[in-house]
Formats: sequence, C-alpha cells, structure tokens
Amino acid sequence: AALGGVDFRTDEWGVDIALSASQKVFSAAPGLTLVAVSDAAWKAMENRATPIPSFYCNLLLWKNIEEKKVFPYTMPASDIISFGTAVDNLLSETLYRVFDRHEEMRDLCIEKLKSLGCSLYLESDFSPTVTAFLPPEGITAAELINHLRENYNILLSGSYGPLSNTVVRIGHMGENAREDRIRFTLDCLEKTIFELKNR
Repeated sequence: AALGGVDFRTDEWGVDIALSASQKVFSAAPGLTLVAVSDAAWKAMENRATPIPSFYCNLLLWKNIEEKKVFPYTMPASDIISFGTAVDNLLSETLYRVFDRHEEMRDLCIEKLKSLGCSLYLESDFSPTVTAFLPPEGITAAELINHLRENYNILLSGSYGPLSNTVVRIGHMGENAREDRIRFTLDCLEKTIFELKNR
C-alpha cells in the first residue's frame, strides 16, 4: 500500500521481492499486481528442488517477458494503458513532494483521530498511506464503518481475524492523499462519532 507514496529503495535495501497493486498509491483501476524481483530471488526460483506447482503462481513465467515479447496469458491491455496514465499523473509532481504530501495527510489523520477520542492502533512508526485506529469506547468498528457508508457514502475498511470488529483503517494514498478529501472524510467521521454516541 506504500509503493509510490514513500521512499522505497528496492536495490539499495536488498529487497528480493516487492509487491504493490495498481489501485493503491497509483490510483489506477484494480487488477494489476506490480512485482520487482532481485537476481538472487530469480536464482532461488530457478534452482528449486521441485517444480513450482501452479501456473498462476509461477513468477518464472514473467522473467524477461519484455525481451521475449511474450505474455503468460491474455494481456489486460486497457488496465496496462490506464496504469501508464496513472504513473504519469503521479510523476507530474516531484517525487519528494508526493512523499511529503502523504506524510502531511498521515499527520492530519493522526491529529484529528486523537482529538475525536480514537486510539491509534500503533504507537509509533505510522504509515504515510494507511492509518489504523480504534473507535472511541462504546462504538464498534462495524458500527462506525456501516454508519459512514450508509449516511455519508464514505468507505473505510475494517481488519481481519481477532481485529475484525476492533480496528478501522483509513487509506490516505495516491489521489486520496489530498487535503480536501481527507478533511471531508474526517469531518464525516466526526459527525458519525457524535451521532453514534448520542443514539
């Protein structure tokens, strides 16, 4: 959820496999997974003792596809073209301005959530693209998410497993990492908390 919105140095940091998705910071239509694979990771895959058991999970099918001019299955041409436009849009800002914008929106979220009596799920090292929080006491995550969706047409996400009705996530990434959009979401969140506390 962070690639494109934060400084991420795949080669310098020795990252073997990095994944992202077109709908995250790039703000393109969902449907594409972005993958970066190091030489060491390619080598590990090529030297497996057993074959990779799945066609769709076999990254080796993608190695050197540009040079080979092949695609492992039907190319989603419209998705790729729209993703190219999304990348152009992202790069129309200077890269460090994009990073700063995401950090500013994170800080805006954190400040407002604290003022509304919400507890941040993490105590430090906050993500510039997603903020996870717990609603004020007496309000469940599901109640808050449903009220925002039904009354204000705002979609926030919950979590999974033991946090499924505890944690709420606000995505402030890509085109949603704009002050007018974040302030609108936070204003509706404030109204929702007030309305749920006074039901």
